[in-house]
Amino acid sequence: MPGVGKDGYGFCTLTDMNNTGKTTNFLATHAFRRIFARVDKEAVKRSVDEMGLNGYIKHCARLAATTGIVSGIGGAATLIIGVPADMLNNLTQQFRVTMAVIYAKTGEYEVGFDDFMAIVAVSIGVEAGVLITKSVLTRVAERLLIRMSEKTAARLIPFLGAAIGGTTNYLFIKGIGAAVSRAVVKASVRRAAVEPGTGAVIGAWLP
Repeated sequence: MPGVGKDGYGFCTLTDMNNTGKTTNFLATHAFRRIFARVDKEAVKRSVDEMGLNGYIKHCARLAATTGIVSGIGGAATLIIGVPADMLNNLTQQFRVTMAVIYAKTGEYEVGFDDFMAIVAVSIGVEAGVLITKSVLTRVAERLLIRMSEKTAARLIPFLGAAIGGTTNYLFIKGIGAAVSRAVVKASVRRAAVEPGTGAVIGAWLP
């Protein structure tokens, strides 16, 4: 399991990231839920109300760019510490932007984990049904790790890596805002009905 830090996220070291299976499993079983739980939904709502949706997306994109710059500025020397921090920050900003778009489109911000991850999955091109299984979360993690590994090689070059990392992160978060806006979200975030007496979800997100 990736090393557990003081913040409780348990994010991986650069060595752990080379073990894709271990990192993917940790994201799917632990990290996604921890990051989701720590997103301050009230703060996201207030920020969207104050800045507007586009302003908030740009704000989150700038925050994501910061760790992209830091992790690449010293090449391999800063990459070891910078990549795990960059992954955590990117996921946090991605989740904040996703919550912001859901709130802006529906007026809802008290969203359950399964409903939220369904939108996250769709926004990065992963098919998701009504129930969010570990298999779906694993595919989400795999997709995100592919993106992270593509950036890592480019950031081995000092200073140039900082420019690449910062720009890539900024554009990724901006792109997430657009992708979530196109995702399946309508008047109410929760479009699932529960079958009486069984607890089985029989509804679905509606276009």
